[in-house]
Amino acid sequence: MLDDTWVCKECCASNVQEQVWVELNSYDGHRATVVDECGDLFFCPECGLNVAVVQYCDFGVEDDTESSENARLNKIMSQADEAMQRNVERRDK
Repeated sequence: MLDDTWVCKECCASNVQEQVWVELNSYDGHRATVVDECGDLFFCPECGLNVAVVQYCDFGVEDDTESSENARLNKIMSQADEAMQRNVERRDK
């Protein structure tokens, strides 16, 4: 994942969504003209919640010690495993 990718601050999922205003008559298939942001409302489908977003390079980083970096990587792997399990369960339904 690129360092400038926006991710969920809770689980590091990169499929986060942002609520925006669009020009109603600008739809062209699945695209529309975005007019304005909607007050920083973000949603994470993995968490199922409105969340804050951060860039991947800043996810869970409060200090740069080796133990902090290892904890950050463990959290990312754990959350990735949980997200994969949710996807498998959805597929099997």
